[in-house]
Amino acid sequence: MEAPFDFAEEAKYLVESQWRIVQSKFYDAKMHGVDWLKIRNLYARYVPHISHWESFAELIDEM
Repeated sequence: MEAPFDFAEEAKYLVESQWRIVQSKFYDAKMHGVDWLKIRNLYARYVPHISHWESFAELIDEM
């Protein structure tokens, strides 16, 4: 069986998903004063330039 796979779209979805999980579950509602929306936008702009899972994992880890 073959299925189409778009790495860029999946990575974009996963960044958004991870961002929302942290936003909703982080123990400090004020995120220690970090502008979490700004952080998402900062890291999301790199997603179109990533082509390997290892690089993607590093991006998520840094975010």
